[in-house]
Amino acid sequence: MIDRQLLLRWATPYALINFARDCVNVFVVSFYFLYLFSVHGMSYKYLVIMILSLKVFDILKEPILGFIMDKLSYSLKKDKFKFSILTGGIATCSITFVMFNIPGFIGQSILYIIAPLLLIAYLISYSFIDLSVISLCATFGSSARIRETVSAISRGFSVLGFCFTVIMCSYIFAKNPSLPSGAFSLTQDIFSRASATVCIILAGFTFLFVCTYKYSYQPRKVLNFVQCIKAFFGNDQLMITFSITILQQISIFVFAVTHGYFVLLLDNLPSNKDMFIMIQLPWVCSSLISFLYYRRLVSAFSRKSIFIASLVMTMFATLTLVIISYFGAVNPVLLAILMSIATSGYALNLASTTVMTADCVDYGEFKFSCRSECMNFSVQSMSLKIGTLFAVAIAGVSFSYADIFCKKEAYVDRMYSINICEAVIFVCSVTIAAIYLTSYMLHGSFFENILNSLNMFKDKTSPAQNRAKRNAVRYALDEHCVIYKMRAKNLDEVIKILTDRLYSVRAITSRHEFLEGIYKKLNENPAGIGHGIAIPHARGAYVKRPALAVASLTEKMDCGSADNQDCDLIFMIAVPDDGISHISLIGNLSLMLSEPGFANKLRQSGSSEEITRRLIACERNLFN
Repeated sequence: MIDRQLLLRWATPYALINFARDCVNVFVVSFYFLYLFSVHGMSYKYLVIMILSLKVFDILKEPILGFIMDKLSYSLKKDKFKFSILTGGIATCSITFVMFNIPGFIGQSILYIIAPLLLIAYLISYSFIDLSVISLCATFGSSARIRETVSAISRGFSVLGFCFTVIMCSYIFAKNPSLPSGAFSLTQDIFSRASATVCIILAGFTFLFVCTYKYSYQPRKVLNFVQCIKAFFGNDQLMITFSITILQQISIFVFAVTHGYFVLLLDNLPSNKDMFIMIQLPWVCSSLISFLYYRRLVSAFSRKSIFIASLVMTMFATLTLVIISYFGAVNPVLLAILMSIATSGYALNLASTTVMTADCVDYGEFKFSCRSECMNFSVQSMSLKIGTLFAVAIAGVSFSYADIFCKKEAYVDRMYSINICEAVIFVCSVTIAAIYLTSYMLHGSFFENILNSLNMFKDKTSPAQNRAKRNAVRYALDEHCVIYKMRAKNLDEVIKILTDRLYSVRAITSRHEFLEGIYKKLNENPAGIGHGIAIPHARGAYVKRPALAVASLTEKMDCGSADNQDCDLIFMIAVPDDGISHISLIGNLSLMLSEPGFANKLRQSGSSEEITRRLIACERNLFN
C-alpha cells in the first residue's frame, strides 16, 4: 500500500485526525438537538425551525470559509493546513463542550438565543478543521498512488470515527446506576461525560497531528473572491463532481435511514447484541476492507471501472433487498451479505469522489491559474449537507405517501415507504452513472499530462509567462503545419511529414535530432493517449520555439493507445528544453481536447484553415 516512511511521516497522523474529526461531528449532529429537547425542554417546533434555518447557513458558508482559509495562508505565509487544523480543532473542542454543558439555571428565553449561537460557532469552527483535513488529499502530489491512498485513508478513518462514536455513546448512555440495567438515560451528567470524551479525543489527535505532520506546504497566491467564484463555478469538472456527490449523499443517507427496517422482516427479531454481531459488524468490516484495498483495485483495473462497479454493487444490493422482502425471503445471513455489498459499494464510491475532487483542484489551477484547495473541497462538505436535507425530505414524503395510499397496518405502511426510498437509491445510482460516463473527463491516460505536470507550475511566473501559458497553442500553431485529410500508411510516415513541416517554418534546427527525440519518447511511451488521438512530442536544444503540427487522417492507424482505439487525429509537439513550454503546450492541448465534442469538431472540419480556427477559438474561450 504505502511504504514505512510515508506511513510515519503523514499517513498515521492524517488517519487519526480524520478519525477524531468525525467523532466530534457525529456526536454533535446526533445528540445536540436531543440534548436541548430532553435536558432543557426546548420546544420541538423551535428546534425544527432552528435546524432548517442553520442548515441553509451551514451549506452557504462552506465556499466562503474555504476562500478565507486559502487566502489567510498566503497572507500569513503559514501552512494553512496546520494553522486551520490547530485553531479549528481547539475552537471546536471548546465550543462542543460548552454546547453540552449549558447551566440549568439559564432561563428559557436566554437559552433560545444561546443554543443557536453556539451551534453557529460550532459550524464555523468545525469547517476550519473539516475543510483543511479533507483538502489535504490534493496536496501530497498528483501521483495516482499517493492520491488514491490518502483519499481511502481519509474516508476509511472517518467511518471508524462514526462507528466508534455510536458504540461509545450507546455504552455511556445506557450506564446509569439509578436506573434499571440497560435503561436509556438522558441526563446532564451523561451528556457531559460523552462530550468530554469526544473533545479529549479531538484535542489529543489535533496536537499529535500538528506535532508529527511533516509535509511542508508552500502557500500559493489566491485571487480575490470574485475571481475565485468565477473559477469555482467555471470549473466544469468540479461542478460535475459536485452534482455526483450530491446524488451520492442522498443515496447514502436514504439507505442509512431505511436499511434497519429490513430487520423487521426477520422471523425472530434478534437482540441488540445479536443484531450488531450478525448484521451491523459485517457491513462495517466490509466497508473498511473496501477502503483498505481501494488503491489496489484501482491499480488492477481503473478508476473508471471501480467507480461504475461501486454503483452496480449498490443497485444490485438495493434491488435484491426489495425483491426478497416482497417474497418474504429475508434471513440474517442474506441481509448481512446484501448490506455488506451495498456499503462496500458506497465505500469505493466515496473514495472515488474524493480522488475526483482532488483532481479537479489541479484541473482548476491550470485552467484558471488559481489554486484554492479548501474552497474547491467545500463541494464535498456542501454535498453532504444538501444530501442530508434531501434524504430527510425524501424519507418523510415517502412515509407520508404510504400513509395516504396504503391504509393497512403500520408494518405494511412502513415497508411500502421503504420500497419507495429504495427506488430513490436506485434512481440516484443510475443518474450518477449517466453523468459520470457522459460528462466526467478527468480519468484515464488521456489526462495524465495534466495531472502529472500541474504541480510544476509556480505562482512566481511573470505576467508575460502567464499570458504565454494561456495562449500556448495559439503561439505554437502555424497554419502551414496543419494538414487536412492526410493520407499515410503508418505513424512513421505521419511523423516524417509533420517533421518536414516544422523544419520548413524554422521551428526546429535539425530534422535528424528532432526525429531521434521523437522516437526516444515513443520507446518510453506510445504516442496514442486514447479517444482516437495521438500526441508524439520531443524537446531539446534542436527546437528554436514551441511549435505544434496537426494532422487529421483519412484512415485510422494504431498508435499504441491504452484504450486500443486507432487514431485519426495527430498532434506533434516540439518545444525547447526550458521546463515551461512543454507543460504549457501539452496541458493546454489536453484541456482543449477534454471539452465535450471538441475532438469530433476537429474531425468534421472541412479544411486546414477551419481546424486552425477551431483550435485557436477553443483556447481563447478556455483561458482568456
